[in-house]
Amino acid sequence: LEPWRAMGNVTPLSACCAEEDARSVLLRVVRHGDEVDDLSSLSKGAHGCRIEDMAERGLTLAQLRRVCAFVEARCTADCWTSRKSSEVGCALYPRTVTLHDLNEYTLKPATLLRQCSFVELVADGPQPPRWLVSHLDDEPVLRIAACVEQHAADRRLGCDAAYWICAFATNQWRCGAEDLAGASFNRVLDSAAGTLSVLDDGGRYFVDPWCAQEAYEALLAGDRGHLHDVYTILGSDDAAADLAVGYTDGAGELDVDKGERSASIAGVGSHYVQKARREAWFPVDVGERALRALRQGSGRSGGEIAAALRWRLYLAMYPSASA
Repeated sequence: LEPWRAMGNVTPLSACCAEEDARSVLLRVVRHGDEVDDLSSLSKGAHGCRIEDMAERGLTLAQLRRVCAFVEARCTADCWTSRKSSEVGCALYPRTVTLHDLNEYTLKPATLLRQCSFVELVADGPQPPRWLVSHLDDEPVLRIAACVEQHAADRRLGCDAAYWICAFATNQWRCGAEDLAGASFNRVLDSAAGTLSVLDDGGRYFVDPWCAQEAYEALLAGDRGHLHDVYTILGSDDAAADLAVGYTDGAGELDVDKGERSASIAGVGSHYVQKARREAWFPVDVGERALRALRQGSGRSGGEIAAALRWRLYLAMYPSASA
């Protein structure tokens, strides 16, 4: 189902003369009937706004949580099916919904009336991002959210901290006019505290040209204080919820807090012991697959990028190698 393409000869929203006309179109497009309030609840009382600069369209942790709650509530109930070419028509479950699926079933329907980015729908003003999130396009939404949640906890960020995630920052109705890979991305890179790379299980992240380039740009920006954290999912498919773990660039704020409170560890650098304990849970097989992918090359991104990323990931996995 591609709701807006199935509208047939429905009058374009821009030509609707009355608010009720537009609302009736939305009801048909979303196919939620009287449950359209589920979509409306995504804004949580926000009036929406216009944010001209894509670089200021960060999504807060609280807003991301509402998106995840919507996915968990509506995916199975509304019989969502996969958008992936090899799985078209296959039933989706909340934990298998990718950003492509989310765009079809949530982002575009929610922004249909205003023809804006999702962030502009749920925000009251610009939301400069603290962190930039780099991920595969077909990564499940709940996996990305789990990594962001754990990252926010490790970095001691509150629910109002904003993360720049392309799908939410982009106006999906004007993708051709949006500056996806140019000045907007560079401004986010310059202003954000760091980049959060979300690794998949199979090591495809560093093979993907866009992801490899984003990670490499984050490494280059490290010379001016830009941080690069790498997170992935910990746990099995049988777990009730996705749990995440990550390598932080330096000690996380939570590591520092625990180090200062620890009664059993004294002296300078105790927070790095806390960091080592936390990062010890990182699934080595995921890291090894990523290293293997980098050794085999990284497509357009080139040998220099692959070598730099390989060394960064190797040091994260085996910090004693830098001694």
